[in-house]
Amino acid sequence: GLAKDQLDVIFERFRQAELTNNRRYGGTGLGLTISRSLVQMMGGEIAVESVENEGSTFRFTISYLPVSAEDADKLEEIGPEKESDYQPFKNKAVLIVEPEIMKYKYYEKLLSSSGADLMSAQTVKQWIDAIGRRKHIDVVFADALVFKDETDETIQQIKSMRAGLPLVLTIPERNEYYDRLICDSRCNKVIEGSVNFAKLCDALKRYL
Repeated sequence: GLAKDQLDVIFERFRQAELTNNRRYGGTGLGLTISRSLVQMMGGEIAVESVENEGSTFRFTISYLPVSAEDADKLEEIGPEKESDYQPFKNKAVLIVEPEIMKYKYYEKLLSSSGADLMSAQTVKQWIDAIGRRKHIDVVFADALVFKDETDETIQQIKSMRAGLPLVLTIPERNEYYDRLICDSRCNKVIEGSVNFAKLCDALKRYL
């Protein structure tokens, strides 16, 4: 079981309930972070209920369509779809700023056939380096979590460097913290909650 002050920590990257757990049980502290990312990709949520020294229960929800045995047989008969020649973002440069590698892979997969030239950054420093290194970027798509441990000065630096470069920001929910971040970063578009292909394309096509 877990203490109340540990319930949020365990979902963070490279974190475990106790610093000594890594020595006692091994592991990297990435399992729950990856699980949370996968659940969020499917439009769901993951939560934990715990009583210290007794045990923990993890629950998650996802959206799905029930498939009968007959439907499953039909699906097996369908071959892979022919790749479309339609590339709505052809020759457009998109910088994806995502601290969680699993989420980046998800966005990369969504945009794989769009024709977009994708770049990646996992931290604000890498974001700044990418802007300084690349002469032309059409839009930045960033996870608000990248600002978690950054200062107001860092946000100001991003704004001054990008000089009008469109910013699409994804946030888990609307609250006072994210509302202030949205205002401070002067983002052009906000995506709240899980990101699917339709949401992503709708946000990006405004600036590509």
